Amino acid sequence: MMPWDKTTGAFVTSDGIAVEDVHSDYGPAFERCYTIKLDDRATLRVAIKTSCGRRYANGELKQPDAKWVVFDPRNIAEKIIDRTLVPLVEKACATIMAEDAKFARHLPDIWTDKEGHKWQRIR
Repeated sequence: MMPWDKTTGAFVTSDGIAVEDVHSDYGPAFERCYTIKLDDRATLRVAIKTSCGRRYANGELKQPDAKWVVFDPRNIAEKIIDRTLVPLVEKACATIMAEDAKFARHLPDIWTDKEGHKWQRIR
């Protein structure tokens, strides 16, 4: 079984979204970071992880002029000031959430921590 870490989980989707599995020492949070460059004005990063049996998402929009905003990917318009970016962020977030939903439907039952210890989910 391959370890659950950044080196084995990174890939890019056909939509150009970089997907990275994030390793945790505290147990299998099954966290993923999704990153996509929207255009020359902004890069979007959405981190989604499992906690208490639910998936939680946090979004970050970074702009080249060092401006950035943290927002809820399910309610983006309340925080993003540049309204011309809203449609780009909405489209990317919808794609990311769909990609993560596919991942969450098939969460692995075996997880390896940084020390190499294997853990198995008991159902």
